[in-house]
Amino acid sequence: MARNWNCFFKGNQSVARAYTFDNELALYGPTSSPANLTMDQAKAYCAWLTRKNSENFSVISWFLPLKLIPAFEAVYAFCRWSDDLGDEAGNPEKSLALLKWWQRELHEAFADPTSSKHPILIALTRVATDHHLALDLFDRLINAFVMDQTKTKFATRAEVLDYCHLSANPVGEIVLTLFGSNNKVNLQLSNCICTGLQLTNFWQDVKRDL
Repeated sequence: MARNWNCFFKGNQSVARAYTFDNELALYGPTSSPANLTMDQAKAYCAWLTRKNSENFSVISWFLPLKLIPAFEAVYAFCRWSDDLGDEAGNPEKSLALLKWWQRELHEAFADPTSSKHPILIALTRVATDHHLALDLFDRLINAFVMDQTKTKFATRAEVLDYCHLSANPVGEIVLTLFGSNNKVNLQLSNCICTGLQLTNFWQDVKRDL
């Protein structure tokens, strides 16, 4: 069955709309009271959000096994939401409060997957269960976004590498786990690559930061 990527589910209704993070926060943020969603509705939301925010995903998805696309959509949606909580709230204090709320929601969802009403966490916990993805992988990503709000300078190389351990390495570890290739050697190689990509991203921004 073809999916409508330009919609989300509200109750039992399919509603077409544009993406803005303020709208998503109003619908699914800490002060919202969202309706209970089915797993199919949660997956459809993640697919919609992914295609509204990632121009590259439509290209990448051609190289993914069809059975893994919903899993990657759930992971991307989680990362997108986490990033927007850090970048779109308007000030560091609000961002930090939202990220702490999101982290609590994540922990509660992993402890009891039936407890969450957030579509991303509904879909993500199913993916985590099916593919044996550890809570720590997603927890580290949120901790990196928290660090973005609280730390403006790194004093040592070790601090920079610790940030990469939180912000970049989990992505590679998640991908390897989804493909069932997360052996020790592959994880070590992936962490080196992801850390290198994160450092390259830093170097690209040096002139702007100075």
